[in-house]
Amino acid sequence: MGCNNCPSKGLSDIDAFQDIEKKYAKNTAYDWLKNIPDLGTSKIVEVSFKNNRKEFYLNQQNLPIKRGDYVAVQCESGHGLGVVSLTGKMAELQLKRKSPQSEPEKIIYRIASKFDIEKLTKARLKEKPAMIKARQLAQKLELEMKISDVEFQGDGSKATFFLYC
Repeated sequence: MGCNNCPSKGLSDIDAFQDIEKKYAKNTAYDWLKNIPDLGTSKIVEVSFKNNRKEFYLNQQNLPIKRGDYVAVQCESGHGLGVVSLTGKMAELQLKRKSPQSEPEKIIYRIASKFDIEKLTKARLKEKPAMIKARQLAQKLELEMKISDVEFQGDGSKATFFLYC
């Protein structure tokens, strides 16, 4: 449960996480065709991650995915968890604009379960302590680098450290 002074007061950890994600999400993809029926059958889906990082995935199983859904996706190692930002024709047009010569190779495994979102919540809670520890270690080893962020994979199996030297 949240504390008395924060905006997540009275919410469970998972509800508070989703509330904060929605409030601070940097969703820059606007679906201009959202009120027009999508007659195309594009399997391309744009998925957003932390800090507005986006990737394209294939919905090979024809899951009933809509914008705002959490989905479990294929990653380099393990599973990732992200939020659907575009589907259908808009996602296809965005992919063609960003990389006209490529098709997504990674797939969407499933719509995220409550368990998946709980794992992501726990992983996100480990990010700040991991960043602080990494900064301390870099300082101790006198490395000329600044660690700007840490992002744990959706299943918590891998952390990516963002830094600049």
